[in-house]
Amino acid sequence: MKKIFMMVHELDVNKGGMTSSMFNRSKEFYDADIPADIVTFDYKGNYDEIIKALKKQGKMDRRTKMYNVFEYFKQISNNKHFKSNKLLYKHISERLKNTIEIEESKGISRYFDITTGTYIAYIRKSKSEKVIDFFKDNKRIERFSFIDNKVHMKETFN
Repeated sequence: MKKIFMMVHELDVNKGGMTSSMFNRSKEFYDADIPADIVTFDYKGNYDEIIKALKKQGKMDRRTKMYNVFEYFKQISNNKHFKSNKLLYKHISERLKNTIEIEESKGISRYFDITTGTYIAYIRKSKSEKVIDFFKDNKRIERFSFIDNKVHMKETFN
């Protein structure tokens, strides 16, 4: 049986043009009994909500499936790893040592070196999600994304 995968960097609710064409192609293939699904390569913590909204609005056919590289590995990791990575938590804790926290608003804090005043980190928290950005020379160099206190992703910036 034939199966088609269409690749795109990202999907979102307010995308048009090539994304709309891809959704239309997927529907046409499904109508011809050829499964045609979408593969994305970006990171978004809310892809489930985006897909539901796209299908509810009628932009994306209800039969079309979306596969995301990060979601795929998250599911595999969640099935295998039940404990938190203590070494990583220790590493993050060490980096926040000797800093002063300035709470910007509920759930958002900035951390500065206690002796030099250098901007070290930005932390945003919600019920189940936490994002930690680390800075060097006021430029973001790393981002850790946590969901339910488990590392979901680590990004490194140049």
